[in-house]
Amino acid sequence: MLVNSANDVNGSVTKLFQLAHIVHGSAVILNNARQTSQALPLLDPFSVADISSRGMISQSMIDLIITHEAFKLFRTTDNILSIAEIYFRTMHSCLPFISKEVFYGRVGGIWTQPKGDFALLVICMHTLPQTFINGITEAVKSPVYALAKSMLSLIESANILTLEIVQSRLLVCLYEMGHAIQPAAFLSVSIAARGGVTLGIHKSCAQQTLSNHKNWQNYEEEKRVWWAIFILHTYINLLAGSCHFVTEDPSVNDQLPVDDELWQMNIVSDQPSLSLLTPTNIRVGPFARAVQVTHILRRVLTHVLKVTADPIFNADEAQQLDDTLKAFAALLPEQLSQSSTRFCGALGICTSQRWGIAALYLGYLQDISSTA
Repeated sequence: MLVNSANDVNGSVTKLFQLAHIVHGSAVILNNARQTSQALPLLDPFSVADISSRGMISQSMIDLIITHEAFKLFRTTDNILSIAEIYFRTMHSCLPFISKEVFYGRVGGIWTQPKGDFALLVICMHTLPQTFINGITEAVKSPVYALAKSMLSLIESANILTLEIVQSRLLVCLYEMGHAIQPAAFLSVSIAARGGVTLGIHKSCAQQTLSNHKNWQNYEEEKRVWWAIFILHTYINLLAGSCHFVTEDPSVNDQLPVDDELWQMNIVSDQPSLSLLTPTNIRVGPFARAVQVTHILRRVLTHVLKVTADPIFNADEAQQLDDTLKAFAALLPEQLSQSSTRFCGALGICTSQRWGIAALYLGYLQDISSTA
């Protein structure tokens, strides 16, 4: 077990805001893992509020605090690599919004070049494989989950916002969704959405990915983070039976994620990016297909929860949605057989929506008959 004890991590959460080290000039925050294991000085007599009001929380301090907590949790780079291997083998195959190439390229310097946002990303990644006997009660009390939430609050209170922080929020949201921790999951994805808008990553879907774009890997990652927010936010609204979206509906011309395998291998396609309205007969990757089906899901939610007074219009729209779902439903089983389980999410969303639309359509026909 990577954590020495629950008391150790819980104790670090309690003292999180007290652990700090102010770096001046060319002083190095953290030279190696051995230095990290040494006790850090306490900032007495200042309280957390005092530190904030005096402007003493710097990014260097935040980097040190979170990296120190990550070291206490993982101890070695090998342990981090083990966690990453589990993540990229499981959750990543369903919702690929973290670049493997970028992630593994940064792991080697996690202790020598500490960055709080990256250390936070690793900690949040570690929350996902946890399982509990007592369900939600034990999941809420998880020391790793408590640590992740505390450090998210810490780094955000220091007015720091990066793509890694938004990704960390999404990982925590996935943990909360998996353990039915509500309304925390809704709040997490909503904060991630606001953070994404602040960073401007929502605009990445509206632009063509150029094959000669020198930062196309990062550009594609931003696009995938935004689409992941879109998927999770829509799904949480489905569970809540609502359509209160904090993000705008995507444009039909917004660009889908590129093929997952090409992205992972860092291969730039010479083909133009495909839009949200790409026909079902054109091959797209599993994540892109999940985006398309989720877009239909959002339309279904709006259709169901914001019914107009015109039964004929309602019936026509229901028929149109059902026809679209039929096209996906006919295609996805074939793609599923070719790509193992990677299309399971899209197929599940599509099938569940068809049952709902079918029931509504019958109701609309009855309304039309009664008014005829």
